[in-house]
Amino acid sequence: MSRPSVETITAFAGILTAVAALLTAGGLAYQLRQQERLTKFTMGVTALQQLAEEWGTRMVPQRQAAATALLAGKTDSSTSMVLDFFERVGLLVNNGALDEELAWHQFYEPLVHYWFANREFIRVAQARDQTIWQDLDKVAKRLMEIEARHRFGPSVPASPPSKSDVDAFLKDEIQSK
Repeated sequence: MSRPSVETITAFAGILTAVAALLTAGGLAYQLRQQERLTKFTMGVTALQQLAEEWGTRMVPQRQAAATALLAGKTDSSTSMVLDFFERVGLLVNNGALDEELAWHQFYEPLVHYWFANREFIRVAQARDQTIWQDLDKVAKRLMEIEARHRFGPSVPASPPSKSDVDAFLKDEIQSK
């Protein structure tokens, strides 16, 4: 048996070096992707915390005023402010800055109930400007799908809350502190 030549050993060493470099590059790419996902998730959680804080403090007077107006069959600036808040939630979800499961967990009940309570108001506004509250529309439908999947499984379609459910929710909103 003959010994390998220096050229063969050098070529083999070059191949091993190239394979090691490719594996290292692949590992680095994987780590960067994982870091990017973690950073995006962390930023989404931070955004969710800020939105939850705003909803639970600064938005309380607007929520109460909007609920009072809606139960009286009216809309006012507080109604628009509540819808604008949920438009921001929708914008963040629809652009991938906020995870939809996190948004569902935190905002499903108020978002969907206010969306249904305002369907006619939204329809009239969108007849004038189709872009108004379009992210809210998309996220409301998506959160309803998530709710149906969590409650009943993937094969059951989302169903809207009843008028009595919406009214009960609005009455609770008036009492919120």
